[in-house]
Amino acid sequence: MTKTEMLVTFIGWIGGAVSSDIGKFVLGAAGALFIAWFNTRLGIWRDERADKRKREGQTAYSVALLVSALRQYLKNCMAVMEDKGQPDRDQGEYEHWISSVPTPKFAYSDKIEWTLIDPQLMYEVLALSTVEAGHEEAVESAYEHSYGPDNHGWIEERQLRYAELAAIAISHLIEIHKKHPMRFTGDPTAEMKRVSEKLLELEAARKKEAEDNAFWLAEMQKKHPPVPRAGIAGAVAAVVEDEPDAPIRPESEKAPR
Repeated sequence: MTKTEMLVTFIGWIGGAVSSDIGKFVLGAAGALFIAWFNTRLGIWRDERADKRKREGQTAYSVALLVSALRQYLKNCMAVMEDKGQPDRDQGEYEHWISSVPTPKFAYSDKIEWTLIDPQLMYEVLALSTVEAGHEEAVESAYEHSYGPDNHGWIEERQLRYAELAAIAISHLIEIHKKHPMRFTGDPTAEMKRVSEKLLELEAARKKEAEDNAFWLAEMQKKHPPVPRAGIAGAVAAVVEDEPDAPIRPESEKAPR
């Protein structure tokens, strides 16, 4: 029997089976099962598609809120970075050097779905508040160790610390663009260039100040070298200077030789 004859025989057998009552029942049941399966799969596919679109929308919304918060924080930090301060009086003498630029605080919306954000990125952004607190303590310490009226060193420390925080905000924005690229994300190129320039400028100024202080100290030591005391007379004089209020014993109270 050839293949063609086998195919014709098989089709004839199928036709006979379908034409019978049992065949019609089996065919109907199979069709009903297929339709039920197809409708179930179609419903699952629609639900999965709807969930995916909803998740993508929530992710986009959370990323938009986070990018907006970081960009505002970056702007505020750069304002402090560029601030040189001013005297606390418009004219005449003044006692302290102050700043009218508010201290930035990183804040974000409570509507951000953090579980939709990349885990490592989420941790780094949430840790920003801790880093910020450490920089604030450094600025406060610099102010406490500065003296009026210019409070030299404080405004420079404030500029440096918030330039560093601005650099951290920029790095987070870059990572967001890598992990969650969207139309509104991107590298803040102009801000990155300015912050890098300011950090180099502040580091150079700090290095020069350290060199100037070392030079001044060396010159002072040359002009006023310490005079070493020699012999017993020098030792006695040193003791007398260390204890100027010690009573002088009369000759009668001295121990006999």
